[in-house]
Amino acid sequence: MIVLVAAAVVVLVWGLWRRDPQALARVPLRAPWVPLVVVAVQAVALEVIEGRYGVALAIHTATYVSALVWLWSNREIRGLWLIGLGALLNATAVAVNGGVMPAASSALDRAGLRAEGGFVNSARSDSAVGFLGDVFAVPAGMPLANVFSIGDVLLVVGLALLLWQLPRSGGPPAAPHPTAEPLQDA
Repeated sequence: MIVLVAAAVVVLVWGLWRRDPQALARVPLRAPWVPLVVVAVQAVALEVIEGRYGVALAIHTATYVSALVWLWSNREIRGLWLIGLGALLNATAVAVNGGVMPAASSALDRAGLRAEGGFVNSARSDSAVGFLGDVFAVPAGMPLANVFSIGDVLLVVGLALLLWQLPRSGGPPAAPHPTAEPLQDA
């Protein structure tokens, strides 16, 4: 949830910074609907069917695979490589931990989270790649207290890079090309 809020803040700041919202529509993404479906399906897997561990685990894993395939198919888009790296780090941590993101006990404690029965996205773990898991925390008592990973940070920074490379709206007209001939009065 914290990653979605951070991504929304990035998009909001980008929009307020007078960026051209239509520029985003001009980014030549293949199947631009895939990330939205992945996020929606993952939210359902984590929130709605969490009591059915096997089903939630399979869906959670499939969303990571789908996201990585989509990122690979769009790898020529500037900024998407960083989003891809973040997704790959998260997918690696999830894959080596049986479909669950490892979380540092200290991060879970700082965020005031307790792993309970059923499927949970972040669970205490002594994983060999625990450093890729949820090791950072928004402390309990703060809005959106939760844990997050370095992969999550890269996802949000990658989104910012992708958006900030787009043209700005309302800016000055582009300077003429140096080899262009000056206009002459007739």
